[in-house]
Formats: sequence, structure tokens, C-alpha cells
Amino acid sequence: MKIGAKGLFIVGDITNLPFRDEVFDGVISLHTIYHVPSDQQYDAFLELFRVLKVDSNAVVVYSWGEHSPLMRPFYLLKRIVRGTGQYFKSLGQDSRLLLSQESQPPKETSLYFCPHTYQWLTKNLSKVVPFDVAVWRSVHPSLLKTLVPNNSLG
Repeated sequence: MKIGAKGLFIVGDITNLPFRDEVFDGVISLHTIYHVPSDQQYDAFLELFRVLKVDSNAVVVYSWGEHSPLMRPFYLLKRIVRGTGQYFKSLGQDSRLLLSQESQPPKETSLYFCPHTYQWLTKNLSKVVPFDVAVWRSVHPSLLKTLVPNNSLG
């Protein structure tokens, strides 16, 4: 669904939202907070709660990343495969030196990603923000695509 002209879009800092206290009937944050610097994520959670009206709900989709017990083996395998690929790329380095700098593909940059553990969340937020944890997804989509290619199981 495209929002188009129906939405009001405001650019702001999630750790210092430009809104009054208790102004929103609901708050949704999808895959945002774990991209905030690690030491500022607590502030981001508090800000979402601050702008939420009393007796209202917020939904925050967060990732445990490599802290997820189900995903740990997959992340380990991914690091091994990536490391092996880097090794073989380094063997072909001489042939790349023949190419001019302009013809080199740009290096990929990745988005900052620093999820905390479930224990961090409960330890830091449970005394100041009432919350429940519900499972959005048990495993990462890339693992699902690997195990169930083309959504073959329906």
C-alpha cells in the first residue's frame, strides 16, 4: 500500500523525537532500533514510550541477530563461507591489478547493525517500560530462502 499524500512524514532522531509527551495513540518501529548506535538504543526505546499515550500500545520489531540460539549455527557457517570466499578472491588479486582504478566496482558498505540480547532488553527496560516479547520470526529470511527455495513448501 502506498501512503502517497495521506501521510505526514517527519525526519527526526529516534533518540530525541520532536514530539510532545503522550501524543500518539500508537507507535510502530520496524527494524529501526538495532541500527541505532549501541549506547543510544536504550534512549530510543524510552523516546518511543515517552510519546505514546497512556494505556496505548507500541510495536517494536527488533532482532537478536547472532544472539539468537536458532541462528547461531547459520551465522557461524556464513562467516566460514565468507572467509573462504575472501581467501579465494585474494588469490586472484594479481589479475585485478591490471584494471584501472576507475573500472573497479565500488566496495559494498553495510548498514550499521548492533542488536542487543534479550537479557539486555529485559534488564534495562523492564523497570521503566511495560512490555511483552512476541516472536515475529524465528529464523532469518536468508536461512529460510536457503532451506526452502522458491517457497516450495507453500
